[in-house]
Order: sequence, then C-alpha cells, then structure tokens
Amino acid sequence: MPSYQKIDQFAWDFAPMPRGKVKTNVVAAVAWCVSSETEHPDEAWRLVRELCSVESQTALSRLGLGIPPRRSVARSDAFLDPATPPARDDVFLAEAELAEVLAFPPSPKFDSLLETRLNQAVLTGDLSVAAATKNFDDAWALEGNSPLMRGDFARMPWATIVRWTLALLGALAVVLGALWWRTRPGPLGRAEERAGWLLASPLVLGLALFMAFPIGLSLLLSFTRWTGIAGIDTARFVGLANYEQLLLHDGRFWTSLKVTAYYALLAVPLGQAFALGAALLMNTKVRGIGFFRAAWYLPSVLAGVGVAVLWRWVFDGDGGLMNAVLGPLLAPFGLTPPDWFGADAAVFGAPAFAIMSLWMVGGSMMIYLAGLQGIPQELYEAAELEGVTGSERFRRVTLPLLSPVLIFNGIMAIIGSFQVFTQAFVMTRGEPGDLTRFYVLYLYNQAFDFYEMGYASAMAWLLLIVVLALTVLVLRGSRRHVHYEALR
Repeated sequence: MPSYQKIDQFAWDFAPMPRGKVKTNVVAAVAWCVSSETEHPDEAWRLVRELCSVESQTALSRLGLGIPPRRSVARSDAFLDPATPPARDDVFLAEAELAEVLAFPPSPKFDSLLETRLNQAVLTGDLSVAAATKNFDDAWALEGNSPLMRGDFARMPWATIVRWTLALLGALAVVLGALWWRTRPGPLGRAEERAGWLLASPLVLGLALFMAFPIGLSLLLSFTRWTGIAGIDTARFVGLANYEQLLLHDGRFWTSLKVTAYYALLAVPLGQAFALGAALLMNTKVRGIGFFRAAWYLPSVLAGVGVAVLWRWVFDGDGGLMNAVLGPLLAPFGLTPPDWFGADAAVFGAPAFAIMSLWMVGGSMMIYLAGLQGIPQELYEAAELEGVTGSERFRRVTLPLLSPVLIFNGIMAIIGSFQVFTQAFVMTRGEPGDLTRFYVLYLYNQAFDFYEMGYASAMAWLLLIVVLALTVLVLRGSRRHVHYEALR
C-alpha cells in the first residue's frame, strides 16, 4: 500500500476474497517481545508499552503496513482516512472480527516443507493438490518422529572435551619431543631447524587455527543440536541422531543428493570434453592465439552471482534467450521449448545448470593446454614416421600422455559438481518442489534458514565421505589407464 500511495494519478482499491457459507478468516499477527535474559527488563517493558501506546500505533498506522491492534486507533482517521486510498479500509476491520490465529508450528521447516509441496502442485504440476498435501502430511509426520525430537538432550561436555584434547596434544608433544631428542642434530643442525620452523610458523599456525580447528569443531558439532545463534555452550549432545535423521528420516536429503548426482553425471563428462576440445583448439599455432586463450579463460574468473543472474535470463521460460533459439527449431516437429526451472524442472533443471557450467571451463582448459604443451614433440614425429596420424595419433599418443591431467581434472570436476551453491541459490533457491535443490544449497538451508548448525555439520561430513569415496573409486579404477612419464 505505501508503494501504491506514492503513485500519482493511480485510482485503486481492493475487494475481499470470496468466501463460502462459513464466515471466517485468518490473521497473521506481529508482536513485540522481551527476552527473559535481558539485562534491562524495566527499560525493555517501558519500550514495549511505548510502542503499544496510542501515539505509536497512530504513527505506525499512517504507514499503511498493517491494522492497528487498538480499536480506538483502528476506528480513527489514522487508519480510516478517506483522503488516502484505499477507500475500503473498514472491510479490514470487519474481517478482523472473524479472524482466527492458526497454530503454526514454530519450526521454520514447516513453512519450507509446505511451500515446497504446494509448488509441486501449483508451479510444476508433477503432483496433484491432494497428492502434494498428502506428501506434505507424510513429510511433516516424519519430521515429528525425528530422532532429534526424542527427548531433552544433555549439554555438550565442552570442558571435558577440551581437557582430553589438551591431554592428547600434550602426550603427542612429549612423544615427538622424545623422538627428536634421540635423533637430535648438532648445534648447526638445531640452528637450521629453528630457522626453518620460524619461517614455516605462519603457515603452520594458520593451518592449525583456520583449518584444523574448524574442521575438528565441525566434527564435534555434527554430534550436537545447535542453532548457531546462541553460544556454543548451549549445544546439546545428540550422538548419532543427526546422521540417523539424515539417512532414515529426511526425504529432502535424498532428493538433494539425487539432484546433485544427476547434475554431476551430466556436467562432469560434458565439461571435461568441452574443456579438452577447447584446449586442443587453443594449442594451435596461429597469430593472436594468446588473445583467444585469455578470452576462453576470462569467464571462469567472473563473479558467480553476476553470471548466475545472466544465465537465469537465458533460461527464463517466458522469452528467455535459450527458448527463443529453440522455439523455431522445435516448432516444425510440433514441440515446444522446456520450462527449465518451472514445470519441466525435474528433467531439464539439472541439464540447464550443466549447460551453464560450460561457461566456466576456462580453468580446466588451461590445465589441459599445459598438459598438451608438455608432451614431447619427438613422440609425434615418431608416430608420424610410423604412419600414425589424425585421430589415431590423438588416441595412441595424446590421450595416454595426457592421462594424468585427465584424471586430475576429472577428480576436481567431481568435487566441484558436488559443491554447486551460488548458481542454485541465485537462480532458483531449490524451487520449485526441491527439483533444483542441490546438496550444498540444502546444507545452507539447514544451517542458516532452519538454524540447525549441528545438522548441517553432519551433512558436511557426509558430503566429505561421498566425495572421498568417489575420488578413491576413480583413482583405483584408472590405475591401468594412467601413464606417468617418470614411472616405468
């Protein structure tokens, strides 16, 4: 309303929504509250009384942002102002007499689950309203039976953990000191050691404080329930309940993992093939090749948010650039372009992000280019003497010698594909219906939307296990096909 009131020569009003035979309505109320732990309770209550006074309610009412709770103010010109649109403000007061306050659960997950399921019925259409409602009921019932809801958990024994950690570090220091004492060097060697440790100390301290400590703390937090808002001393020890909830009771966890895996299966091979092809093209000796290499690499260093906004316009279902190109091509076959992030998001959501990832293959392309330029030219000459040329030379010489680079880029691409966040957060935020809710985006939701920092920590460690398992599988499965020049 304040925005409408600022528009000159704009006549507008509103009409109440149609109703059935039963006259009822729902009201969303806003309340002032004071923390029970405030250090200034008298001043806080005096502020609340002032905000609820006639003067303050009158000032707030003139903003047009809500119905004043005081009847005297609501019936005054502060709200029923005939000179300020809308003219039918009194209908709000009539509806308020019939309003009920719904008992919404305080959990932010309730709103998120409800919105997601309704989006599946309204936006994507992959579920009927009845099916979406039942899906929501089942999901919320499962949430209510969560292992995290079983009882009052004890506080995390941080003091005991600190004592044991210090004791273990002290024991480790004693063992390392004893080993060093048995093999201690002479005075000159000790001086060199001191100089070396002094030079390395910034890196060692940085790794200990900013990597080892946060990693260890996140592991401990994965066994707790902590909001991330109050102090860490309020964390409750829940044991393996976070992991049990994730694996056995959280359907959105499996959905996010499925969406991420679908994206990885598309983006990793497609991106690597595209990067290798670009590297082969950039490895040619033509004038101005440096400019073209820089042009290929530049998009990979651009700001992620800006690129995501750009690609959101490209894949827009109504008038986006991609559909503007596909429309004429598909029309002769009686087909229409997909609604990438709408009704067709289940099938085309992840492919859209995979196509977008091709914009950022510049880093992989540069590594492939370095690998190509590291292949000795003599091998190509020997292959030519043997009559091996063209695609056969690429298969028999280039690919085997490029295999270490292929495996490195492949592993980095797999790791990166499981860490998609910026694109999904800016372009869709996982909606509609969780169909583009990637794993890290769901992790973010748990930590900063639902205030489940312990749960998010458990998700982070499960992600580490998944990525580590995939990395080990790739390394073990590629032993016979990777050829290192220094090994025989």
